[in-house]
Amino acid sequence: MKLDNPCLSAMRNFRRLIKYSKDENRVKFDPILPLELKNRVSGKGGDSKKAGCIQEMSMAFSCLKANDFVQTNCAKEIKDFIACADLRRSNKYIKKQEFHKKEISIGDKDLKAWEIDALLKKYPRL
Repeated sequence: MKLDNPCLSAMRNFRRLIKYSKDENRVKFDPILPLELKNRVSGKGGDSKKAGCIQEMSMAFSCLKANDFVQTNCAKEIKDFIACADLRRSNKYIKKQEFHKKEISIGDKDLKAWEIDALLKKYPRL
């Protein structure tokens, strides 16, 4: 009966893996589809649907609950929540207007899917 150390066994398996991975003819790769990029991208997952103004809303509700829902005592929190909601609404309107312009934004960190599609249409792959 042979007692084997698990570390030594793992090391032997690792050495075997390295030995066979060096032989590139050992692994055969059959591409199912052609290995080339497309002239378009999908727009999936581009915009995250984050809920906005949660912090301000929770502060307003906690203040209202503490003051038996008397709005005069929580005017500052309610005002902050309304300001946040208005800012979010105006940002959403601006984004919608930019989308309808169909102009490619220069200097942005991330391009939208339709902007990448327009650039790929202008400069197609070779």
